[in-house]
Amino acid sequence: MISQGDGKPVVANKKAMFDIFLAKGDGTKLYSSTDQGTPTQVSMNEKEFFKVIIDGLVGKPQGSRVAIAATVKDVWGSAGAPQLKLKTTDTVLFVLDVLSVEPTDVLDAPQGKDVAAPAGAPTVQESGNKVTGLDFSKAPKKAPAKLQVIPLVEGDGPKAESGRLVTFNYYGAVWGSKKPFDSSFSRGAPVPFGVGVKGLIPAWDKVIPGLKQGSRVLIIAPPADGYGSRAQSGIPANSTLTFVVDVLGVDS
Repeated sequence: MISQGDGKPVVANKKAMFDIFLAKGDGTKLYSSTDQGTPTQVSMNEKEFFKVIIDGLVGKPQGSRVAIAATVKDVWGSAGAPQLKLKTTDTVLFVLDVLSVEPTDVLDAPQGKDVAAPAGAPTVQESGNKVTGLDFSKAPKKAPAKLQVIPLVEGDGPKAESGRLVTFNYYGAVWGSKKPFDSSFSRGAPVPFGVGVKGLIPAWDKVIPGLKQGSRVLIIAPPADGYGSRAQSGIPANSTLTFVVDVLGVDS
């Protein structure tokens, strides 16, 4: 380990977010996540990432810088890494900066002060604490043109920070739609995402940092803050997106 951080440790089978610098044994750069502009976010299990990296990172505190030297075969196996023009006997060096770890203190549901939504906002439909739909019957047919964040529950926990992992439940629908295009509620478990690192749509990166754990918000994202002119599964091009987001855990 080059330097030790003072945050919470990376945990096996939990997500961690880190920057990677990869070089040949002679120091020649092969890859840098900072050059790409987005750090790596993976669960610490062999189905998602290299065992040699998992073994080197698990237990290391957030804020640490870790160096790992290994042969190509140790990392990629007997198939090697032909895409990098490396032999199985070549040595590579990883330098990894641990940016964030999956929150361990995660709420089951929003927790805080209820806030009345303004007139014209879509109505959240729920069963218990599970969001099951959005009712647009009292909302304008024409979607709002600007990014909006509407508090429904003001949490009283620590704030979500840009560049850290935050655990959410969420429900997302195209403005006016009766069906979601995606929902973690229907899958039965919240999910951790890095915010402010260009791994999410712009709307989330803009409005999630600063929200407190326990919050529930309604996010209305016009195309420029969503997927723009790029159609996605269940999302036509130039759609305004509507999300209910529960902030359940933060790595602060």
